[in-house]
Amino acid sequence: MKIRFPILALASALALMPALRAQDEMPKKMAPKEEQTELGGKMEKINRAFRVLNKVDPNTKLAQVADPAKNEDSLKQVAIMLENAEAGAKLQPALTSKKPADEQAKFVDDFHAQMKTLVENIGKLQTALKAGDNATAVSIVADLKKEENDGHTEFRPKRGKKM
Repeated sequence: MKIRFPILALASALALMPALRAQDEMPKKMAPKEEQTELGGKMEKINRAFRVLNKVDPNTKLAQVADPAKNEDSLKQVAIMLENAEAGAKLQPALTSKKPADEQAKFVDDFHAQMKTLVENIGKLQTALKAGDNATAVSIVADLKKEENDGHTEFRPKRGKKM
């Protein structure tokens, strides 16, 4: 009888512990977004379309880009990517202003060259999907993912750092 009360009190305290902990930071979903640049907006649209292409259908176990039955929607996503990549190729990354003045022109030229390659590869993806060559399309999407990683390493500011 004497032991029941301390056990009940301990169990209650443990059950309420998560609700009582301090909420120092806002959850990531509620945190204010970083200021979006025009180029960042274009890249976000490319990324959304790219994620759709890579999304795996639980029934077929295929990514959308690999599924010939979904080529029509895949071509719509590729058109979104192509439109925004072409528009983004005319812009400058925000990181340009952080570079020394003598390096800025080369930095922008390198960015434009990489964007030109991106536009070309998205065009190849579009051609492969129109031809119904989904195996080649899957290979091109893998190459685009590598290009994305390389480009973000070089031209995008590190996450969490203010411009």
